[in-house]
Amino acid sequence: MASATELQALIKKTRALRRLPLPAERQRIRLEAGITQQELASALGASRVSVSRWEKVVRLPRGDKAFHYALALQQLASKEEGS
Repeated sequence: MASATELQALIKKTRALRRLPLPAERQRIRLEAGITQQELASALGASRVSVSRWEKVVRLPRGDKAFHYALALQQLASKEEGS
């Protein structure tokens, strides 16, 4: 049985993934933040090609990378709104 902490972590990941923007929006957020695919990929521990594929829906991010990608986009979007 999962602990309360594990369940909270799972809920947090699920919520972040549900908020993953549509592909065109993913690219727009990144571009408006002035971040290259390579910079985002490096921050996520992914390849530039992976970020490109995620933006074009050739592939979808999975596991922890999906969670961190969703969080990064949310943070970039919120900075955008705050400026």
